[in-house]
Amino acid sequence: MKTHSRVSPAFLLAVAICGCSDPQGVKAAQATEGNRPLNAGRIASSVPNDQGIEVDGKPRAVPVSRFPSCEHIKKALGPAAAALVELPETENGPYKDRYDEGVSCGWVTKQMKNGSLELDQYGGLAIGVTKMGRPYVEADMRQSGFVIADTRAASIGAYVLSLDGNDFNPEDQLGPTGVQVIIGDTAVVLTSSGLVLQNNVPELAGLTNDWAIGAGVNVWKLMK
Repeated sequence: MKTHSRVSPAFLLAVAICGCSDPQGVKAAQATEGNRPLNAGRIASSVPNDQGIEVDGKPRAVPVSRFPSCEHIKKALGPAAAALVELPETENGPYKDRYDEGVSCGWVTKQMKNGSLELDQYGGLAIGVTKMGRPYVEADMRQSGFVIADTRAASIGAYVLSLDGNDFNPEDQLGPTGVQVIIGDTAVVLTSSGLVLQNNVPELAGLTNDWAIGAGVNVWKLMK
């Protein structure tokens, strides 16, 4: 049984392009994810190797072999995510699919792990460190209005992508479309969801958009 769904950067972008607030829209995004439609942003024309070839004029970030483990990622998240736990049947760890590869991690509330009847306390956090086989072009993401200014990300040479665009609020709860902290062809993707309002769930209350950006930067520092 899968304990969390790996959400690729391309899928999140396709959701925004499709305006997918309804099930049919989500299905459309899923259908287009594999092909990464061009209206979701021009794709870098070449995929680099691990010898320093550039993507979109910038050096490749790090090889997959240097990606951190889920255990190290969890420690880097700090106290805001400390109460979340891993399910016994977790699929946390490395993955590789048609286009992308990396590390996928997920943690849930204790009530969800224990199968509690307190369904309003169900929820979780998912983080992926994804090397995109067909990476974004930063200039196009900026032109589309999805790039969020953040000095912490800029200090490590990264940019932040949010599908909220101009509606982005750092104090809002981190949601299912999440935030991405990107360098070159590699994205740290953070998403969170609950069955009800997440700020009513103690283990999720501190997981804001602003926290997620800082957490993404901390994960990147594990690879520097």
